[in-house]
Amino acid sequence: MQRFLFLLLLFAAWGATAAAFDSLTYALNQQTLVKDLRAQCEIKASVPDEQVKKVFISSEVNHNALSAAAAALKEGKQAQYQQLLNTVRCPEFNSH
Repeated sequence: MQRFLFLLLLFAAWGATAAAFDSLTYALNQQTLVKDLRAQCEIKASVPDEQVKKVFISSEVNHNALSAAAAALKEGKQAQYQQLLNTVRCPEFNSH
């Protein structure tokens, strides 16, 4: 029984993580988030979109804020999206 509960909790946690990642991937693929991150972080046009996506998806510092912002964007909650986007810490793109 304990093993069943453990597996149930494990799959529930994995599902929540997967859902957040799906929202983030969705938002990045819709280009809205990429465009807004480019503007906020002053990312040069010469940096390819794929590199911007890769850097932000792998950013542990920004994971929660970006996942929540992506979910808000997907749900059409523009004010919440903008508020969360403002909490993102801009990475350095010169070294990537």
